[in-house]
Amino acid sequence: MITCIHRIRDLTWIRPLGLLLALCIAGTAACRADTVASLLGNFTINQYCGLQLASRATQVHYVVVFGQLPALRELHAADANGDGVTSQAERDAYVGKLAPDFAKDLDLKVDGVPVPLRATHWTSSLPTEQGGFSLRIDVDFAALLPAAAGPRPRAVSKRNYAGRLGWPEIVDFVIQDC
Repeated sequence: MITCIHRIRDLTWIRPLGLLLALCIAGTAACRADTVASLLGNFTINQYCGLQLASRATQVHYVVVFGQLPALRELHAADANGDGVTSQAERDAYVGKLAPDFAKDLDLKVDGVPVPLRATHWTSSLPTEQGGFSLRIDVDFAALLPAAAGPRPRAVSKRNYAGRLGWPEIVDFVIQDC
């Protein structure tokens, strides 16, 4: 009994236990940081806008990738028959309804003049991601331009999903006509 009390008063055995506890806490914190980063991705709405400008026409390829939580909201809205399962046809029809609003919020100006865009093709997909799934929407827009000689000043901006977390990317390509 005396040995036992003496051992409790001797605190040298706490050092290895403290090291083990510190490692457990650090490991938990590392896993937690990964989880938080994954959840942040689940909230994002990422956008890509690729502009191709030629002398007489322009094409815009617009992509929206909804993280898991915004994707669930959009899929619920796309479920036309209310059966809880969104088919490819339902998703594509829903994107067809969204496309004109996307066009309104993509501001394209060439030579200082606003250029109205019209949707020519759209589709949707459900790619799987590391943290689950996402909803990807692809819409192609086109517009005719008045003839011009030489370089054309242009500006493009977007207001779709303003203020939402996610990366916005706009890429501008100039195509030389043959």
